[in-house]
Amino acid sequence: MPVIYELRDYQHQWIKDIWNSWDQGNRRVLGQLPTAAGKTVCFAHISHKFFDQGKQVLVIAHRIELISQAAEKLSEIIGEPVGIIKAGVLANPERRIQVASVQTLSRREVLELPMKIGLLILDECKCWGGF
Repeated sequence: MPVIYELRDYQHQWIKDIWNSWDQGNRRVLGQLPTAAGKTVCFAHISHKFFDQGKQVLVIAHRIELISQAAEKLSEIIGEPVGIIKAGVLANPERRIQVASVQTLSRREVLELPMKIGLLILDECKCWGGF
């Protein structure tokens, strides 16, 4: 059973701004929120539109603790198991949301990876000028 999170006004606006950017033809959108502002909750809400299209969502995190934390929170919100793609964890490529480490993605066999990804989310990225 999913846990219902009421989005805050700034989260609604953040999600709306992302959709507006996609509607304008942008395919690489950077959405920024401060620590503890509820990015994972927002990811879950955005993901439902992709689920409705039969697509999967892949979230890439760069630290082991972020992978587990994101997977647990997303599972709680959407009310179903989340796939984890990291060393020592059995792959479940059929799950609608996958959380992965980039290191493991680069080492996995293609057949172990989800095949219907409609949205790629990089959780925490570093940006240096030159957009």
